[in-house]
Order: sequence, then C-alpha cells, then structure tokens
Amino acid sequence: MSGIGSLAAVPGGALPGKGSSGSAVRSDVERNHRALLDAARELLSERPNVPLYEIARRAGVGQATLYRHFSDRMAIVGAIAAEVLDEVEAEAATSAPEGAQGLANLLELLVSAMVRSGALLQLIDDEASGAEQPGTVTYELVRRLLVMVEGRFDGAKAAGALRADATPEDVVLVLGMAKGVIMGAAPDKRAAAASRALDLALNGLLAHRG
Repeated sequence: MSGIGSLAAVPGGALPGKGSSGSAVRSDVERNHRALLDAARELLSERPNVPLYEIARRAGVGQATLYRHFSDRMAIVGAIAAEVLDEVEAEAATSAPEGAQGLANLLELLVSAMVRSGALLQLIDDEASGAEQPGTVTYELVRRLLVMVEGRFDGAKAAGALRADATPEDVVLVLGMAKGVIMGAAPDKRAAAASRALDLALNGLLAHRG
C-alpha cells in the first residue's frame, strides 16, 4: 500500500561534501523506523492496547521520534497490518489451488497471521476507527483484505464448493469469529483454538472440503 508507514521525509539536496552525513541521517531514520515496527509487532502480539510510549522504549527511541514516524496509533497499526497482508499475499501466491481448498488456504493463512499479529486483530474489527471512512489507513487496508477474500470466494463459488446461500460477508464473519476465539484464549493456546474454530466454521461454509 503506497503511503502506509512511509519513512519520515529526509531533506534532500545535501551540500557538496555533506553526502556521507546525509546518508548517515537516512540510515538512522530507516533504522529507527524498522526498530519501531519490530517493537510494535512484538508488543501488540502480547497486548493489543499497549501504550505507544512502551513501543518507543522497546525500540530504544524517544516518543518524539516515534511521532515523527507515526502520527498516531492507527498509523503504526496500519503499517504493521500492511506488512502482514504483504506476507499473507506472498504465501498465498505460492500455493493457489482452485475451489474450496483455495479459499480454505487463504483463511488459514489469515487466521495464522491474526494469531501472531495484534495489529491484524485490530484491523478485523467492526468498530475499527476509520473502517468506513474512505481515505483512512483502516479503510484502505480493510478494502485490501476484502479484495483478497472475494477473489478466493468467487473461485470457490464458481467451482460449486460453497453452500448455495454463502456470501463474501460470511467469510468476513468467519474471520471475526476467529478473532473472538483468539482474543479469548490464553496466549499459548491461541493457535490451537483458532485452528479448531476455523475448521468448524469452514465445514459450515463449504459444501465440501477438497
């Protein structure tokens, strides 16, 4: 997604002889940006509502540096969620079977990502800030997620693999159900609980598995 989690602007046009200094500044900016994202991914997987100052502290930077990179909480959550969706898309592209298994594979990848990513959990939320407001980070990411889901849904539907009354909204409902299971389980039991919930949901959604 262009624009999401972009690096803070570094003034260009360095004076002659200042190139190495400018490169060092850019390197520091990139290093701080990556450190903040890594810290946020780790902490959000433990506590979805972790304070931003804890993210800055874990990254080894001050709060002012955090806000130079990310204007608010949703900016950093969106940047992480975008990276996670990149990873899911890359994994899905390596094994993209048709029909029921294609949809099941995508949902398994998404639920697995939800288990390890507090940011994606926040994205899959009916009350997510900005989810219905075009132009917001949340809105763009939710639309991106829906495009991923609808593509696999249409393939499964065309193959006759889904219940006759199944809709793309049902697939989103499955993700919402998985989120509830993940949030309600102890950290060390989330993966197993989410896998079981998804298996039960898929058996209700799909006409057959295969």
